[in-house]
Amino acid sequence: ETAARLCLANGLTSAGCGHLAHARDLYLRYGAMAKVRQIQQMHVNLPPAMHVVGQIEAHVPHAPAIDTAPLLKIALALSEEIGSDRLIETMMGVVLQSSNATRCLLILPHGGELRLEAEAVTAGDTIAFTIRRQVLSDHHAPASIIRHVSATRQAVLQDDAKAPSDYSDDRYLLEVRPQSLLCLPIAKRNRLLGILYLENGLTSHAFSEARFDLLTLLASQVAISLENASLEEKESLLKEVHHRVKNNLQLITSLLNLQAARALDPAVSRLFEDSRNRVRSMALVHENLYRAGNLARVSMGPHLRSLCAQLFRSFAAGQHRIAFSPDIDDIQLDLDRAVSCGLVVNELVSNALKHAFPDRATGTVRVGLMFGSDGYLELSVEDDGIGLPSSSISTGSLGLQLVEDLSHQLHGKLFISSINGSRFLIRFLDEGN
Repeated sequence: ETAARLCLANGLTSAGCGHLAHARDLYLRYGAMAKVRQIQQMHVNLPPAMHVVGQIEAHVPHAPAIDTAPLLKIALALSEEIGSDRLIETMMGVVLQSSNATRCLLILPHGGELRLEAEAVTAGDTIAFTIRRQVLSDHHAPASIIRHVSATRQAVLQDDAKAPSDYSDDRYLLEVRPQSLLCLPIAKRNRLLGILYLENGLTSHAFSEARFDLLTLLASQVAISLENASLEEKESLLKEVHHRVKNNLQLITSLLNLQAARALDPAVSRLFEDSRNRVRSMALVHENLYRAGNLARVSMGPHLRSLCAQLFRSFAAGQHRIAFSPDIDDIQLDLDRAVSCGLVVNELVSNALKHAFPDRATGTVRVGLMFGSDGYLELSVEDDGIGLPSSSISTGSLGLQLVEDLSHQLHGKLFISSINGSRFLIRFLDEGN
């Protein structure tokens, strides 16, 4: 190829074309298809050698043949590769192996700016992979191209990065002088998840149309993989938050237990115990979220049963004297409404266990949460005890005031009945339906 340049520069066209044809045939034999395409595109009148005519016709005008089946399998594996660093290393290895690039950068948005997450560079037959996690600067990649891709979500392909273009004045291109480059957005629903920057420092026209299409498909798979990894990290963080909130609330519960045990006045001790039960009901929501793994919705059946079991143990109600009868549909609520419902049940069941069955009377406490009519949910607590005195309904005890406030938080309506015991019903809209 060097001899051809010398001959052509001195006007020896026939000799130059002969050297070029020979170089092209050797590149084709070695599988260096980028060089084959470069020579063929720059010298369209170059006569092909007889023994490689079929190969040149098959490869040069079109993209090189690429075995896409393994790449598709690896792309599927990427979606299952949870663990950020391992995912990035796998993905960048696939990109380098299938792109004809010598260097690949993964750039991710972070805190309102672009951050260089990782770099992969070919070194002979191996790939050197490095986690960077540093602010992207203009000595890492052409800043003008990165800004354009970030703003427009459109890929930039430069077959000959040294040729005049809109980006010719870019500092990186002037100093590093890559031969060819490709910058791909990693986006989902027009939301930028990252940027893949690839370059070849050895040859121009390194990124064929077929490789470009394949890398575009691979970038979409990478977008899904990065989003899965991000969701996994956020879920782990949220799970840790619930765990810490639960532990803090349990610490408060322990402090209230100590205060109740040290109180000399039984009435004061009971107030501490009431506060302890309220805090415990809130802690139970976070504990159930942490254990269930669903950090967005609380399954109310197990939650309310567990809450009532704690209250029965706390008041030493005795299984043989006061029975518990749950009637709860398969309903899941968000965190805020689950906490409100739990506090309502805590207040009303506590009140029933303390006051509805005097003189060791027997009876039943029923708790229900069911689908009602017209898209409403119905939360009920009732007992077959002595009923509510009219004075407590009219004046409103602290517990009843809390129940009324909580029903307002649920955007519901509270109904109270004191016939054959007491019954509390809150109807509120099923916002999840």
